[in-house]
Amino acid sequence: MATIPPPYSPQEVQRRARESWRAQAAAQRAAARAQRNYWRAMRRPSIAGPIILILIGIVAMLLVTGRLDGPTFWMVYHRWWPLLFILVGVVLLGEWFVDRNQPHPIRRSAGGVVFLLILAGVVASASYSHWNWGPLQDQFSGQDGDFFHFMGTEHVNDTQMDIDLAAASQVQVQNPRGDVNITPSPDSRMHVRSHETAYSNSDDDAQRFLKSLAPNVTVNAANVVVRVNGNSNGKSDVTIELPTDAAADVNAGHGDINIEGLRGSVNASAGHGDIKFENLGGTTHARMSKGNFSAHDVRGDLSVEGRMDDVTLSEIRGKVLLDGDFFGSTHLERIEAPLHLHSSRTDFEIARIAGDLTMDSSDLRLQQAQGPIKIVTRSKAIDCSQVFGDVHIENSNDDVSVTPGAPLGNISINNRQGSINLGIPATANFSVDGRAHNGEISTDFSLNQTGSDSSHSLTGEVGNGGPRITLVSDQGDIHLKKGDLFPALPPIPPLPPMPSVNGMPSMQKMPRTPHAPEITKHLRQPPGVSGQPAVQ
Repeated sequence: MATIPPPYSPQEVQRRARESWRAQAAAQRAAARAQRNYWRAMRRPSIAGPIILILIGIVAMLLVTGRLDGPTFWMVYHRWWPLLFILVGVVLLGEWFVDRNQPHPIRRSAGGVVFLLILAGVVASASYSHWNWGPLQDQFSGQDGDFFHFMGTEHVNDTQMDIDLAAASQVQVQNPRGDVNITPSPDSRMHVRSHETAYSNSDDDAQRFLKSLAPNVTVNAANVVVRVNGNSNGKSDVTIELPTDAAADVNAGHGDINIEGLRGSVNASAGHGDIKFENLGGTTHARMSKGNFSAHDVRGDLSVEGRMDDVTLSEIRGKVLLDGDFFGSTHLERIEAPLHLHSSRTDFEIARIAGDLTMDSSDLRLQQAQGPIKIVTRSKAIDCSQVFGDVHIENSNDDVSVTPGAPLGNISINNRQGSINLGIPATANFSVDGRAHNGEISTDFSLNQTGSDSSHSLTGEVGNGGPRITLVSDQGDIHLKKGDLFPALPPIPPLPPMPSVNGMPSMQKMPRTPHAPEITKHLRQPPGVSGQPAVQ
């Protein structure tokens, strides 16, 4: 087709202009694409992201395997997490020094690192709100767990019921919000008292709420159910007086449980609240999600499971089982039957505690106990004084001190990254096998010692031999010293008869076991406020 000579028509001019613009736009896009490809070729990811991911993976593995205590880690992490910014800054600065000497410019991609740092800040904030609400936690996550003061004016009502019961009745109590107190009845009847509190700006709504908070009692022969339907706008504190031969099963969602003076079996479950047992004669069981637990003067077997803060037991005649996680201090005194405690960090079995045991996240102290004694834990300073019978201890990351009494039992102590201090009565007969790796050995007894730069051993017999003492320390010293001769534990006093009061059988306090004079001054109650939360 022949070329059209100028002058061009207006239509031709516009067409040629559009083609020119398209060609220029295509060239610009091609240049931009080439530039992007160039920078992509020069871009390298920062190693800060993989380092953080590796650290997260290591910590997660330690937490899952139980090598690292979760609550303690989160407390430390909340305080020191800004160190991640310093670590990332040091890594990026090091990369800049390396990249500046390259013949071609290099771009580092840090977008993923920024996201990880933001996520770290969010996690730190969440850990703070979980462990450090303080007074705010008492208002919103404690036993009340309510926003009552935002719901309106307070309205109250009191309910009272007196009901005849069959002998040895089984009483079940369900209260989703409020305290439950069970005490002995002065007669053979059940007396129910409740104090209902509702919050509303409407009187009609308040009366409806109060009605739902009043307890309903259903009696079917010897089976009795006391149920509070509950309402999120209020709570009902219930006090029940029962004949002492009754058995009780109490379930409280948000509230404390206090049971005393019963001879029948007792079962209590608290979602958010404390549980207290006092002067009970039958088998007792408690299940907890959060709160303090205490039991005093219990004749039957006692078992407790779940998540607990402070735990205090004293004057328990039956077997004791504590199974769960403990986030406060644990104080046990005068446990006259075998005791077993199990948590994710600690496991111990003790045949009898005539003195006391106190444990928190970093210490375990035991005085006047009868073996066999088995303690398996980690990262605790262990001090066992006046212990009798066989003793087996496994620990790590802290020292172990044991002072046994006579007659001596077999003793086995295995401690990693911590020393072993053992004080044996000077007149005792025993045989020893001790090994210290990367540690020293010292003794007051005439025994065979051998060693090299990294390992030392201690073997031999004292007197006529007898009980075997096995000591193994890795990264710690062994000290075998002459100790004092302690008197034997006092015998378990007999249970007194249960006299009647007002014609009804009642519980009588157990007589106190006499303690050896030299240790009585050491007995103490646990502090009222626990330290930072940490699984024991």
